[in-house]
Amino acid sequence: MSSASFDWCQTIPKIELHAHLHGSIRPQTLKDLAKQKNLDGNVQVPTNLASCFQMFDVLHKVTNSLDLSFISRITSEMIQDFSQENVVYLEIRSTLKENIQNRYTKRDYVETILSTINSMNGRTNKNYPISKFIVSIDRSQSEQSALENVKLATEYFGKGVVGIDFCGNPIKNSFSEFKNVMSYVKKERIPTTLHFAEVYNPKESMEMLAFEPDRLGHACFLDSAIIDSLYQKLIPIEVCITSNLITESFPSAREHRFLKFFKDRYPICLSTDDPGLFQTSLSKEYFIAAEAFSLGKVDLWNLSRSSIDLIFSDSSVKSHLESKFTKIQQTLF
Repeated sequence: MSSASFDWCQTIPKIELHAHLHGSIRPQTLKDLAKQKNLDGNVQVPTNLASCFQMFDVLHKVTNSLDLSFISRITSEMIQDFSQENVVYLEIRSTLKENIQNRYTKRDYVETILSTINSMNGRTNKNYPISKFIVSIDRSQSEQSALENVKLATEYFGKGVVGIDFCGNPIKNSFSEFKNVMSYVKKERIPTTLHFAEVYNPKESMEMLAFEPDRLGHACFLDSAIIDSLYQKLIPIEVCITSNLITESFPSAREHRFLKFFKDRYPICLSTDDPGLFQTSLSKEYFIAAEAFSLGKVDLWNLSRSSIDLIFSDSSVKSHLESKFTKIQQTLF
């Protein structure tokens, strides 16, 4: 069986569940805004995990110096860019920012993103994806900062916020240090996704699995005990192939763990992670999988459609997406 073409990967409707707002900034937008502030906006594609976080530092240096109109702009452009890839549902994630100089708070930041999302969701004539917001906890920051983010996520849950993400440099701090914060999240029954096993840390990986999140991101460095636990719990995984290759988690696409999960019908979805920084797109991620693992049109269609079950939105949104896929399927097959 021949693998699906890039045109097919672009054509089919897709679901994006792991995309960071600041990692999705258009390179030209970043350069334009850096120039306005006389800052270095020259971000290179990283070559390993350490250089990823070096580039994130450059990104944050630029973005933290700008006002809320910039946050609205990059949110809008992110939705537009995913629309061009025929993404029909998008979950945008970001750690909450505050800026004393530009006089905005974390609440202002949340409301700006949600206002922009609502505005884009209302433009039905533009065929933009249904977009939602996931509030991130950065593990390199304090427990107090994390709690502030969680409380705001709780307040805006169901009003555009659909979940909470645990992210950041995996060699900084530990998941256990945020035990009280994550217990609060569980108490509030907010869906959670955790950046998981980006480095080899079996103790922390088992702690994360014991927490029983709703989804996991990456899942690269797994020993037999972790794999056994994963298959017992069947926690869905957000697979980011290009990201994992850049961070040297796998030597090549063909050696990525995706194929094992796919063959076993383990619940997975393909995602971009940081498409601006990594110069990728969701269509490219599907094409990489198609070429590396000889996946055909039906394989990719089923992979995309099965992602509907993994979204954090409610049943009405899932029903809408199912109907949309059914209508499109009738025109493609």
